[in-house]
Amino acid sequence: MNVSEYLLVQTVYDDEALLRQAIATVCKEYVIRPELFQVGEEQSLHGYLGEKRPESAQFIIPKRYLSWLSNDIGWQRLPNGTYRLIISEYDQNHVERARRITEDVDVEYQRLLVERQVQKSIRLRGRRVIAQRDAKTGVVQLRIQNVRV
Repeated sequence: MNVSEYLLVQTVYDDEALLRQAIATVCKEYVIRPELFQVGEEQSLHGYLGEKRPESAQFIIPKRYLSWLSNDIGWQRLPNGTYRLIISEYDQNHVERARRITEDVDVEYQRLLVERQVQKSIRLRGRRVIAQRDAKTGVVQLRIQNVRV
């Protein structure tokens, strides 16, 4: 049996509430029901055969929403309070849906961070943040837009 290795992705998320919100928003768009646990309630991730893996996470996208050969995707809380993405090498490199979901969560998280900073600024208050990803390069552009009432 060949088990794919999990990759520890370097993006660090340091705000639990924003990460939870980003995952919920993206999962709603993809019609996915994520498993969102409280701190200290981390659950084991499952491999493509349904077996428990040694890795655990607080926020999980179950494999059933990805592909029949996928593994769960998770965001693991580290001792310093930050989170990191755990995704299998197979899902990262061969499952377009898994890759898009994790990229979309990353973009939404960044958008929420910028939006929070915009709302803190008296000069920029009331504006909204729009995120766009260039399909060819993958570069994300965040724009601050006036909101007209």
